[in-house]
Amino acid sequence: MRILNLHINGFGKLQNRDFSFDSGLNVVYGQNEAGKSTLHTFIRGMLFGIEKQRGRASKNDLYSKYEPWEGSGTYEGYMRVESQGEIFRIERRFVKKDQQLRIINETLGREEEPSAALLDRLRCGLSETAYNNTVSIGQLKCATDSGMVTELKNYIANMNTTGNMALNITKASAFLKAQRKELERQQTPEAARTYTTVLGDIRNLEREISAPEYENHLTEFQEKKAQAKAQLDTLQKEKEDLLQKIARGRQVLESSQFTDENSIEAYEAHGNAVYADYTHAKNLCEKASRKAAPPLFLALGILLAAGGAALMFSSQSGFRLPSLLLFLAALLSVGGGIYFLARNNGNRKDLDYSKKLLQEILSRHLGDETVSSEAMNAFSQRMAEFKRLSRAVLSSQETAANLEKQMEEISIRQSDFGAEIEKQLKSQWELEKKLEHLAALKTQAEGLKEIIRENDRILKTETGSKAPCELTAGSGGTVTKIIVRNGIARVKAGDEVKTGDVLVLGELPICDDSGTLVKTNLVHADAEVYAETTRTVTWKIPVTEEIRAVWGSPISTPGFSACTAPGIIPGP
Repeated sequence: MRILNLHINGFGKLQNRDFSFDSGLNVVYGQNEAGKSTLHTFIRGMLFGIEKQRGRASKNDLYSKYEPWEGSGTYEGYMRVESQGEIFRIERRFVKKDQQLRIINETLGREEEPSAALLDRLRCGLSETAYNNTVSIGQLKCATDSGMVTELKNYIANMNTTGNMALNITKASAFLKAQRKELERQQTPEAARTYTTVLGDIRNLEREISAPEYENHLTEFQEKKAQAKAQLDTLQKEKEDLLQKIARGRQVLESSQFTDENSIEAYEAHGNAVYADYTHAKNLCEKASRKAAPPLFLALGILLAAGGAALMFSSQSGFRLPSLLLFLAALLSVGGGIYFLARNNGNRKDLDYSKKLLQEILSRHLGDETVSSEAMNAFSQRMAEFKRLSRAVLSSQETAANLEKQMEEISIRQSDFGAEIEKQLKSQWELEKKLEHLAALKTQAEGLKEIIRENDRILKTETGSKAPCELTAGSGGTVTKIIVRNGIARVKAGDEVKTGDVLVLGELPICDDSGTLVKTNLVHADAEVYAETTRTVTWKIPVTEEIRAVWGSPISTPGFSACTAPGIIPGP
């Protein structure tokens, strides 16, 4: 056996501490009161337990000495050991009112019964006395104690008697005596009564085992849990694919500066509005009247101004009204030309600005700056694709949310299946224990049946037939006490009996749990019967009696007298 590691919940000053050990020699060192002796005693307690003494001895015993300094309810821990290629975890709770010992075989994944054979295997066959005096040497305790001396004497006696130190003659003799007493106890009628009890226990146990809670649904729940896990894996893959598609779609929308369908529609409306402004400005710039108006108005103004000047210079009276009107008309004509020229320039600027915006929009989404109705149709189609992509992203998000809900529901079912599996494992473990107990009861029943057969055979040999052997009264009287060891009492204390009356019947009824008579065994009646009876007794007393006195003073007896000298003493 090799100690792998141990965990101390509470033991003396050590609280929630873990210790691991490597192969070979391990040295635990530390200052005084660091807990080395506490660790040493904890290992001993995990192997052999620690009992609290009674009376005054309990004040200084190991139990009181190593109670946890903090939290008495944590007086426990576990130790992992390796024995014969298997790893065991020994869990022990030292609390007096709630002592517990569990041994888990981690290699096989099951809890073992802490039987004497298993504990002997884990302790390498050492008793606590041998352990304390050999492999476990405490501080300042190099000498062996008296218990070890006694044990060595037993070993020597065993070796001398049987040639084998492992065979303890004293214990073997005690065991055989106990077995003999048990066999004697199971003789008739105890064997028959025990057999009836065992049959009742077998029926009750079979009834318990047939209960629905012990039906084996482990494989069913394991398959359901596996199916749930497969569904979760499938849904998880679908969800991951959807999330990737959503991420790609959002990346495309965000690269085009879109967040949702409304932003796409607003952007499309803005592009169409810009295109409308562009078309309007282009139409205005392309009209012939718009192009011809400024030169005509300017030329007309020049002509009017020239005519006014000619009138002014040709008139003898100087600056006259007609010339003034012509100059005014020329001024208005020039102003009109300038106005139309400015309007044309403004339309041109609007056209250039709208065209520039459209070129940016079309270049971003179509990769071509050409402004045309075909380009705008392509732009509308592109916006429709973005809107479909936005709706697809939104639909994928809803689908992902639904998948998440389904996964949560399946995960809950999977947890429920896991709980059911744990419940099934526990019930199957209990069923296994009950089946083992049932097998032991059936084995015991078979043994008792053989004992009953042997008792019947012995009874037939003693009685010669199956007729009951009754106990009858040898004389008349009043029964004062009766103790029946075998058979059925027909009388009780206080009854008057006559010679030949049956006191105890040689029968033993066997009934089941419901009180129904199963069979009647014929037995040899045996009992102690005490009774008061009246007898006539006649005593004959001689008239004279010879009394010899060796010495002494006169002897006086009722009805007689004597002298000091030897001789014949006359009677009354």
